[in-house]
Amino acid sequence: MKRKGDQRMMLLNETFVMLTTYCLICFTDFNGDYEAVLAMGNVLICITVINIAINIFRMLYLVGSALLRKIKLRWLKYKRDKTILARIEMKRLIETKK
Repeated sequence: MKRKGDQRMMLLNETFVMLTTYCLICFTDFNGDYEAVLAMGNVLICITVINIAINIFRMLYLVGSALLRKIKLRWLKYKRDKTILARIEMKRLIETKK
């Protein structure tokens, strides 16, 4: 089952594909105005750059959150092991005093 965020990204990417396709129609022979072709070329470049930037930031966010979870888990394991060792040492000290 896909997560809600994945479905949103798929919808967003398909929207960008649709926008790109509509921009590509303006490069056909139906459009004779050279200035309009240049403007649509710039729009197409902006759409593509925005799509790439959104996807890269999403990937960095997912990797960063997974990395933070791993670091937090290792830190908690370290603290747990340190506490266990301290308790064992405390029990040894108590037993040696008796």
